[in-house]
Amino acid sequence: MAGNNLTGSIPPEIGNATQIHIVYRQNLEYLDLSTNKFNESIPSILGDSFKLHYLNLSNNKLAQSIPFKLKKLVQLNYMDLSHNSLEGKIPLELGSMQSLVTLDLSHNNLSGSIPSSFEEMHGLSYVDISYNHLEGSLPNINAFREAPPERLKGNKGLCGKVEALLPPCNAHGSKKDHKVIFSVAVFVRLSTLFTIVFVIMQRKKKHQDTKQNHMHGEISFSILNFDGKSMYKEIIRATEDFDSTYCIGKGGHGSIYRVNLSSGDVVVVKRLHLLWDGNTEFQKGFLNEVRALTEIRHQNIVKEVAWPQF
Repeated sequence: MAGNNLTGSIPPEIGNATQIHIVYRQNLEYLDLSTNKFNESIPSILGDSFKLHYLNLSNNKLAQSIPFKLKKLVQLNYMDLSHNSLEGKIPLELGSMQSLVTLDLSHNNLSGSIPSSFEEMHGLSYVDISYNHLEGSLPNINAFREAPPERLKGNKGLCGKVEALLPPCNAHGSKKDHKVIFSVAVFVRLSTLFTIVFVIMQRKKKHQDTKQNHMHGEISFSILNFDGKSMYKEIIRATEDFDSTYCIGKGGHGSIYRVNLSSGDVVVVKRLHLLWDGNTEFQKGFLNEVRALTEIRHQNIVKEVAWPQF
């Protein structure tokens, strides 16, 4: 029946004709329906043809998946399902077809991996799975190891040590692992970089703080060499008893003077005047200004060391 233009589905009633035309299904040994226009699916009832040793359904428009019941064809030597529109995964059960010598599944839409059960098909010598959507490792049997490239090409992700020079599975089949490793490596490097930057910034800040403290310490040290009375006398001497000549500014609660100490240091002294008139708001403002002066921290401002009233 090969090479005709038969259309429609393969009828499940095939084999019900008399033995003159087609033998009963159970005694069918040879079936060639290739190069026709059969569509729909492969009938599962073909699996009941226990004596079938040759099956060729190639070059049709058969769709859907390969029936797993074909595993019953234990005497089948030749199966060609190529050039159809078969889809889905290759049934695991086909691995039980121990008598199969030739298997052609090329030019379909089969996907997924090749079942590991195929490694039990030691009688298989010819295999063609080209132009599908198969992926994963090839079964470790001669039919796949010795297959030429044209019988394996056209798939998106096959791997294995075969003569077709496919990439090794440990390099090809671990793309997700490589992505994870790459992501972790990038994260670790970025974390390390941020840590280094943070440490450098902290050290720089510490160095600046130390430098500022050193600057403050030099001036404060010069001032603290004097006791209270000596300091008072030194300020009176340097400002000629707070002469207006040395005044560089005035505020609501006092005047600011430039003082050239005998040590050579130049400091600023603010003389605060508490004009007590019973106004509690004025007193509160005065105390707030004193408190603010004690809390100011700046590299160009000497820390206040005393605030006596004169």
